[in-house]
Amino acid sequence: MLQQLEISSDTVIVGFSGRWSEEKDPLGFVEVAKLVPEGLPVTFIMTGAGPLRKKIEAAVTDANFPAGRFHLMGAVPDVAPFIASYDLLCLPSRFDGRPVVVLEALALGVPVLASSVGALPEMIEQDVSGLLCDAGDYAAFAESIVKLARDPDRLQQMKHKARLSAEQKFDARRMLADYESALSDLLGKPSRDRQSDNAGQPVASEPVERRS
Repeated sequence: MLQQLEISSDTVIVGFSGRWSEEKDPLGFVEVAKLVPEGLPVTFIMTGAGPLRKKIEAAVTDANFPAGRFHLMGAVPDVAPFIASYDLLCLPSRFDGRPVVVLEALALGVPVLASSVGALPEMIEQDVSGLLCDAGDYAAFAESIVKLARDPDRLQQMKHKARLSAEQKFDARRMLADYESALSDLLGKPSRDRQSDNAGQPVASEPVERRS
């Protein structure tokens, strides 16, 4: 995929994969990207779907990013290869539950930069498996990206610890329950796990039409 997007191996890839709706603040991801200095070898990839599609497309166009700086992918048949390619998953959510995409990222050794809302502080260990910022503080998000881009050793250590965190904190049974709960959310049906103990409420990402 990196070759397809013409992204060099020394570029830090920051990704957003989630629903394009107000609670996930996908427009905030565009704002964060705008605040990262152009001289840094950082590129942004965005997948997802939702009611804010037109506003996101307009925001990316208005930002006038340099070529190769921001990839608005649109519909992707499988989000997993994108998450696996990220060096950092960015979730500037205004409010959230227990997003499945965080479990996927950590299991793949991808640290997570997210808002300190909902269950995210329980899922992400600060300065270990990721970083937490106040919701809406785009400058703090951008600063975190800049620091990691300038410190590849720290980023690499965080990747290793992200995978360990997933292994230690989320066993296979819990991950399956989270996936089932996310699927049940989409279908509007209660999951077995939610029926029994009212477990967390993950939000699954959705694909969106591809944009070149």
